Order: sequence, then C-alpha cells, then structure tokens
Amino acid sequence: MSLVRNNQSNNHAHNQSWLLVLEDMPKLYHTVLEKQEANACRAYLGKNKVES
Repeated sequence: MSLVRNNQSNNHAHNQSWLLVLEDMPKLYHTVLEKQEANACRAYLGKNKVES
C-alpha cells in the first residue's frame, strides 16, 4: 500500500513541475523569439552592407 501512496506523491510532484514549466513557457518563448528577430535583423543589415 505504501508503494501506491509513494507513486501518487511522485506523480503529484511531477505534475507540479510541469505546471511550473508551462507557466514559464510564455517568457521562454518570448526570449527565443526576440533572439531570432535580433539575428534576422543582423543578418539582413549585414547582407545590405555587403550589397551596397
């Protein structure tokens, strides 16, 4: 019986860590997007410099 109870508490902890990850997701996603945009801008500006 204690085995089952142990499993349930482990699952609960696991679910909670997932909830925390999901809550952080927008922030994470935002920083990734910002980095990609910055890289795209840099590449674009660099390309223009080479052409002109």
